[in-house]
Amino acid sequence: MSWFALSIVLILRDLSRRRDADSNTIMGAVVAYLFLAVAFAYLYGIIEHIQPGSFAGLPTGAGRERLDEALIYFSLVTLTTVGYGDIVAVSGPARPLAGLEAACGTLYVAVMIARLVALQVASRLWQDDKL
Repeated sequence: MSWFALSIVLILRDLSRRRDADSNTIMGAVVAYLFLAVAFAYLYGIIEHIQPGSFAGLPTGAGRERLDEALIYFSLVTLTTVGYGDIVAVSGPARPLAGLEAACGTLYVAVMIARLVALQVASRLWQDDKL
């Protein structure tokens, strides 16, 4: 978990210092977004381990691998705010964490797209001034 958190922080720090929006910048933003989903899935796994039954709709009687896959799926559905509803957070700790993830996902996309567009526009204006 700490590896994902550190990776997200380092990627976002690098993205915030960037002054151009090239393909590496965009891929870095995508990787940070996906790492965020995995980090939340890991937190959901901790909650489910401490308090079994925190999520309705998880596969029952399955091994750890199937549970991990289901939690990553739930995390991605929550982060993107698709919210299919086939897996639902039902416990006290799981519900606010899912809400936080949905807010983070929405804000991340809004802020990151705004930043990348601003970098692209600034780059074009700078190139136009050079000509």
